[in-house]
Amino acid sequence: MDLDKLDKDVLFELEKDSSTPTNILAKKLGKSKEVISYRISRLKKDKILRSCTAVVDMTRLGYIIFRVYIKWQNMTDDMKRKYLENAENLE
Repeated sequence: MDLDKLDKDVLFELEKDSSTPTNILAKKLGKSKEVISYRISRLKKDKILRSCTAVVDMTRLGYIIFRVYIKWQNMTDDMKRKYLENAENLE
């Protein structure tokens, strides 16, 4: 599924704080509450937005955190498998 800028903005805002009410998201993004509700529903239906969970501030526990997003493009299944095997060694 191709995501447009609004879809990405909604996901970005929800990732920062998944408890943000729809009306606040709508105001922040300059759209109606109905549009944002529809986008969230569609992202859930398409299994892009799988859940909304609590996020622990690991830096307060002494960790340095990096978030990495990977788009599996032009990678063989073997390359993906090797990458994931190595990623398991990270804490």
